[in-house]
Amino acid sequence: MQWWKRSVTVETNEVGQKMVIESTEGATDFLLSHWPRNSSGHAFTTAKAVLLEAFDGKREWIDARRAFIAALNEASIPFSED
Repeated sequence: MQWWKRSVTVETNEVGQKMVIESTEGATDFLLSHWPRNSSGHAFTTAKAVLLEAFDGKREWIDARRAFIAALNEASIPFSED
């Protein structure tokens, strides 16, 4: 498990529900399972690649976190950094 030093709290599709992302694995799960279905932007595509590389140990956690946040911004998904 590749834990992050600072988590990211993301609003989900369900009203009032938030999810705390604390690891590369958690971000990968959110990106693949909870992301808006019609996403196909550059940051989304990059985040998928970087998260999977980090999951395999080829990238650092900070790279995964940055790519995930860039994809959140691109998709206008509300989040906060803890």
